Amino acid sequence: MRFLRNLLVCLIFILLYNCPSFGDEIILNNNKIFVKKGFNRSWILATPSPVDESWVVIYPQERYRSIRMQEMPFSKGTSRKFLSVNRYPPETYTVITSFTVSDAEDIEHHFRGFYTDLLGENWAIYLNGTLIKNEVHLGADNTIAEYRSYRHVLVYLNPRLLKTGENILAFKIIGDPNNSDTGFAMNTPLVVGDYSRLARNKMRLIPMMLVVVYLMAGLYHLVIFIFRRSERHNLFFALFSIMLFIYFVCRTSNIYYILPDSKWAMLLELCSLFSLFPFIMYYMEWILFGRIRTFVHAYGIFCAVLIVAIFFVPHITRIDLLRIWQYGAILPVLYFIFFQIGMAFFLAVRDYRRTGGGGNVGMCRALVQTFANTVPGNLMIGGLVTVACAVFDVLDALYFSTGVVLTNYGFLFFVIGVTFVLSHRFVYLYSEIDGLTIELRQKSSDLSETRVKYGISQEKYRMLVEGSSDIIFSLDEKFRFITANRRMRELVRLDDRAFGMKTLFDVLHETDQRSVTIQFIQNKMEQFIADKKPLNMKLDFRTPYGNEPTSLQVRLEYINIEGRNEIFGRGTGVSEDMLSQYLEDERQHYRIGNLLLVADDLSFRLTRNLERFIDKRELNLLRMALREIIINAIEHGNLAITFDEKTRETLDGDYFTYLNRRQKDPRYRDRTVDIQYQVDADRVEYTVTDEGSGFDYGKFLRDEVDVNESMLPHGRGITLAKNVFDELRYNELGNIVTLVKWFKK
Repeated sequence: MRFLRNLLVCLIFILLYNCPSFGDEIILNNNKIFVKKGFNRSWILATPSPVDESWVVIYPQERYRSIRMQEMPFSKGTSRKFLSVNRYPPETYTVITSFTVSDAEDIEHHFRGFYTDLLGENWAIYLNGTLIKNEVHLGADNTIAEYRSYRHVLVYLNPRLLKTGENILAFKIIGDPNNSDTGFAMNTPLVVGDYSRLARNKMRLIPMMLVVVYLMAGLYHLVIFIFRRSERHNLFFALFSIMLFIYFVCRTSNIYYILPDSKWAMLLELCSLFSLFPFIMYYMEWILFGRIRTFVHAYGIFCAVLIVAIFFVPHITRIDLLRIWQYGAILPVLYFIFFQIGMAFFLAVRDYRRTGGGGNVGMCRALVQTFANTVPGNLMIGGLVTVACAVFDVLDALYFSTGVVLTNYGFLFFVIGVTFVLSHRFVYLYSEIDGLTIELRQKSSDLSETRVKYGISQEKYRMLVEGSSDIIFSLDEKFRFITANRRMRELVRLDDRAFGMKTLFDVLHETDQRSVTIQFIQNKMEQFIADKKPLNMKLDFRTPYGNEPTSLQVRLEYINIEGRNEIFGRGTGVSEDMLSQYLEDERQHYRIGNLLLVADDLSFRLTRNLERFIDKRELNLLRMALREIIINAIEHGNLAITFDEKTRETLDGDYFTYLNRRQKDPRYRDRTVDIQYQVDADRVEYTVTDEGSGFDYGKFLRDEVDVNESMLPHGRGITLAKNVFDELRYNELGNIVTLVKWFKK
């Protein structure tokens, strides 16, 4: 009984710890909330006038209530039959509320966020008329392309958009008017409060820890089943525990980082939910009775049919199938309690009364002892608590909509009970482990010898790395240096201690973190981290000689060392054409698409044979200038990206996403850049032609453009080309440029 009391105290503590705190928050439900069908930007600039009867007004109430569009007066005419597979077009709705900020100092020193437990199906949030979060994803026919019915929605409220006095928070909601998830579907408050506190409430650390416990328990029993195939109960419990883990993960906001489209999260959640009862009933049948009865097989087939059906019906019909499962869960719950655990428990009570204490024992004492000291008693405690929590969650989903998930904690009791059941079955494993100990000891000497050989091999490896003429280094997943060989340290003139505080970007030639070049490299690196596939690219490393970088061909790939991911890098000199010293003249003609990486490679190709005619410093500058001109032709010419657009997106750090959209735009995606190149003993000439509409190049050539801070991220191409090339000529339209460099005899 003391054990049960301690468990109850722990559960109460966990519940209190994870209850959301609304001490200093603003509860928006305490104000009027206005709802209207349709959406117009002019509506969201202020709260509606009291005389405007087109708005539905939700007044403050004693208990919080959901704001479902399905329940609004203007949706009463949209009737839908149960299990109908008809698809209904989405409707657009506007929800407006307000909150008050007392003074400017309060805005400056407090970072606020907005939180709600559930919001769907597509939505956007506006603060004082400005869009702050957009989750509207419509297809070409204005149907929902991706669903965003999200739990635990937390949105940061930019202090620059707040003002003293009344602030307007507006929501554009798009969804099926028959779907109960369209709108704010939980009977919980809409909260504006301290962002960090709301983030902690959203995280819900302890439930996530319990979820991990379920996963580990499932994997543990799965491993046991792999070694003991005859004990099928381990497989059933492993599948049950893993499905339980998937179900609870799908009910957290973390799932949307993996599956942004909530349709797939819902499918995964329903699949795991529908499989829970069959797996646990199979487990109980096998471990208690050694066989599986017809009712369990029938219910398993019923759940399998539901799982298959959810993949072939519309989104709204899946909720109908969930309702069928919820009402149908009564029979398996009764079977689980009375015919599985209950039967085994009362048999154990009967046996204890006959044999316990040397004679007849009272019913109360027999019940207490059976609960505390027998396998059926442990299962009965866990089963009763779990079923009670599950019944509450089902009723909450059907009627209350509070968002509280007690099964997060209730299943912990059941897992503890199952642990007691299975513990004695593992005793024989320890005897087998003892038998293996002798064999392990015999192999220990072989392991010691292997370690010595490994040490020698490791020393040889270090000698090869330190003695290499290539740069060799290793990085962590944030591109911070872990190791660097002697050649790498000599290249950038840094010692081991300095390297430990540097990242790969710190030793590159382009030091302006806002430049398009460095953002391009960062974009490639982020893709490398996501894909974990080897990456080959040319990088310009800074050297102690200022403006003379060293270009190297670098290969990055993931390696795993003692369970830790590292990035191994090797840089080799860019191979040069040995025949370039015999070059007299050359002509080349290229036509490329709108890819910046190709522009970078092409600028290297078109300048690699010039080392015979100009020194290395001029060659590097000429290469950089040519690259900038080709990139200008792609961005400003073919893709029609203006200087202001590029400045805005670059400073926001989202330029490559913007560029990618332009590259896929049907208006621009088929455009190409034509590059003609010729060189002889006197000069090199490049002609770059794009398919854009041209530009006013005159002011750039006459130095009428002010050099200011806005040009730091980009805008230096023509200026650089004017200083490097001897001639810079544009055609009248401005979409063809000719660059000429004369060689000094």
